[in-house]
Amino acid sequence: MVIADRIAQRRVIEGISVFTVIRGIGIPGFMYLFPLYILTLGYHTIDLGPLATYAGVATALFLPVIGYLTDRGYAAEVGAASGLFISFSLAAPVIWKEYDALVLAYFLNYLGMMSWQMSRGSLTAKVVNTSSLGKYFGLYTMLYNAMNVVTPLTLGLALTVTSYEALLTILSLLVGAGSVIFVVMAFSPARKVESIMRSGIKKRSKEVWSECSNLSILKKSACIYKKALIVDKRLIPLVLFGVFDRYGWMLWMPMLNAYLKEYLGLNPTYVGIYNTLRGVAMLAAGLPVGHITDKLGGVKSLIINEFLGATGTLLLASGSAILIYTSALLIGWSIAFWIVGYNTISAILMGPQNLGRVRSSVDSLRTFLAIPAPAIGSSIFTALGPPSVFFLGALFMVFSTFPLGTSLKKKDKCLK
Repeated sequence: MVIADRIAQRRVIEGISVFTVIRGIGIPGFMYLFPLYILTLGYHTIDLGPLATYAGVATALFLPVIGYLTDRGYAAEVGAASGLFISFSLAAPVIWKEYDALVLAYFLNYLGMMSWQMSRGSLTAKVVNTSSLGKYFGLYTMLYNAMNVVTPLTLGLALTVTSYEALLTILSLLVGAGSVIFVVMAFSPARKVESIMRSGIKKRSKEVWSECSNLSILKKSACIYKKALIVDKRLIPLVLFGVFDRYGWMLWMPMLNAYLKEYLGLNPTYVGIYNTLRGVAMLAAGLPVGHITDKLGGVKSLIINEFLGATGTLLLASGSAILIYTSALLIGWSIAFWIVGYNTISAILMGPQNLGRVRSSVDSLRTFLAIPAPAIGSSIFTALGPPSVFFLGALFMVFSTFPLGTSLKKKDKCLK
């Protein structure tokens, strides 16, 4: 733990927690409304794959810079900016309805999620003991999903009396206000944390971005991307896992809500119920998964995540209402294990002062290498039918556990 001031520590955690609750309305709101909204604009389920692919390219380009800023002492600023990204992503499709604006919206939403994960993980790892990281990430998961439980169903019911545009606008303003609240609550103590951390780094001289300092803008940019894209050997198992995992999910996830409506015939309210069930599963799993991860280690949590996710994905291909809703529970549990396991590993693997380096490297590579996944998923969906993408996605999920399993014993010793 970095800071001794318990008041500052508590304010950082409280600021993160409050903003997590607000984001638990905005992000699930986008994920629920956006796919259904574009159907009303004349687009189709298969359009979501290429859209997500284009957004993935842009996101991959920004992540190294986000990681650099996080590790250089600007984690709080990155966190506040992440909320503005989410806010703009909700407003963009209301203001402009062209395809380019939809790509921009998807990109800003995904960048907002990824930026927050770096900021939140970095700040948390600097104010709590490593043995308790799972507990706190479990807490965030629970708070997020407390809102995720009610948001899709509430929005589905609200659509019976108002428009997509009105709801997207309201959510945009709410998340924008959340960024301001986060700054008011956590910015000052977070800056104190960063100051103490930077002092410690200077004494230890272990900060991996140090060689990128005191360079011209062009040379600094080249150094940042080099650091992010040249994989440290300690990150290889996590990178391989991340790439296969992302293919497993992105082949079908961008199309899910539209698939439930367009192909299974669920109306927006029942699509909302599906998303709410998934949120209920994540909410119930949050704290238990945190304690399980602290006990078993992040690697085993990630393996559990993939097998739960693969099973839930296969059920989506069934067409049976009971099995479809059962898949929501399994996928919710899977995501809970992924969030806690992945954040715990990222915070410990190279130390909290280098969490941005870990996340920017792993997230950039898994995003960049999996850029074709949504478009490939749309093509397979069209050519072979919906079940094919779910079967292939489940296969990738199972396969993603192999890089972790080959070094499981060694990694668990240093990740627990």
